[in-house]
Amino acid sequence: MKFFITILFWAFAVVFLTACSKNEYIPRSEKESAYAMLSKGGLELATVNDIAGFQEIPLAVTVSMAKELKKDLAITIGLDEAALTEYNTRYLTEYKMIPAGAVQLATSVTIPGGVSTINVPLSVNIAGLTGDPRDYVIPVSIRDAKSVPIDKNYGTVLYRLNRPDYTGNFAASGSRKALQADGTVFLEQVYEPSANDKTITRVERNTYSISKVSNLAVQATQVFKIEILDDNSVTVTGTYGGFSFLQIPNEPSYFVPGEKKLVLNYYYVIPAGNTYSTREMREVLIKK
Repeated sequence: MKFFITILFWAFAVVFLTACSKNEYIPRSEKESAYAMLSKGGLELATVNDIAGFQEIPLAVTVSMAKELKKDLAITIGLDEAALTEYNTRYLTEYKMIPAGAVQLATSVTIPGGVSTINVPLSVNIAGLTGDPRDYVIPVSIRDAKSVPIDKNYGTVLYRLNRPDYTGNFAASGSRKALQADGTVFLEQVYEPSANDKTITRVERNTYSISKVSNLAVQATQVFKIEILDDNSVTVTGTYGGFSFLQIPNEPSYFVPGEKKLVLNYYYVIPAGNTYSTREMREVLIKK
């Protein structure tokens, strides 16, 4: 009888331990390595454009495993001001919590069975923020992932807003070409830094002023402005000596954020009696 009871005990123990080791979402082979995690963790920069309205910030939630989920997994996500407070205390920073009305976050998402990742809708509107947007942080944390453990390093991301800074001193190089009406080139100059360096200042929103045109001396009648659009394409506007700037056909102007490089291709036309001549400017400005 004692032997029979012992057998029953161990049989029950095996069944109990087997049941406990199962996870309804994760395959058994992934049990030790699977964690719910965000696509970013810790302090991360989120580049935003200086525009009105909400703009998306890329974010995803995933379960870290080679295989797919066995069934749908509902995950709860939320803004986490406590995480930002802890970061400020630990690193002696003074980042501000994003106002609730300036951010849109899906607080509940479901990763479908058969996959392991889903995008999390997150967007921000910087138009109503007080001061520099770069002072603000959007702290996002996974609150709950059912029976799937939350990764310690990627369970929270602190998105610090980062607006591209187009202002400052730039090393300028390029060329200025003068053409007659029939296309004949009668003057061409090439110039390099540092004699032709320029300063870019912000006028309003996406409009900036450049200190001088090509390698020409600054004139009282000069108005040299650019507008940097959301896709980093650039529109050149202004005048030099009363002549309006135009974009050189098929040669776009643009900004390369990663290289802090501004490429400008523009020209103006000088009437001369019944004919005219053209001045073409091709410049590359690199921020110092």
